[in-house]
Amino acid sequence: MWGELMPKWRRAQKQHQCQGDGCAKFIATGERYLDRALRHPTNSHLRYCQECAEPVIARANGYHMFNGRSDFPDRYHQHISSAQWKTLKRKVIEQLGNRCQRCRQVSASLALHHIHYRSLGSEQPEDVELLCPECHTGADEARAAKSRPKYDEPEEGLIVGPNGDHWGKLDPDTIYIPLKDGRYVPVPLKRNGKS
Repeated sequence: MWGELMPKWRRAQKQHQCQGDGCAKFIATGERYLDRALRHPTNSHLRYCQECAEPVIARANGYHMFNGRSDFPDRYHQHISSAQWKTLKRKVIEQLGNRCQRCRQVSASLALHHIHYRSLGSEQPEDVELLCPECHTGADEARAAKSRPKYDEPEEGLIVGPNGDHWGKLDPDTIYIPLKDGRYVPVPLKRNGKS
């Protein structure tokens, strides 16, 4: 998945159960295992024995985070200066003409804009837009605004989810248990035999 951290090899400080598909092996103290940190829910980890780690590493090589740094900018700039990208631009101009797809202005300085990055490196004409400099800047700003959290600073006393969603008022007498899908379940604390 995009934005996930690269798994790391570690030595077990305590015993863990391997979380590989169908694996029932326990990772013993001092044994080497693969630790995959998850972003959602925060501070969660999946641990894999040596045998189950190979497919996890293979999938992780497609991730966009290595050693805590995103390699996406490097791969992106390398790709948009490639012959493949220039061929795609020529193909789109041949199909649509030398006009901006948004404002319809004829321009000599049109650029391809990614509608999404899922197909980076193997884009088709439907994955990009041909835009003038003004529309391209606007499209980039709109995409950046869409990916920003809705609330820059949470209001005091509110629970704010990872996407900036307000989940409700914070109750100091409640424990919030994270679920795998990123939601939280509120569980009231029991005080002096009362719930």
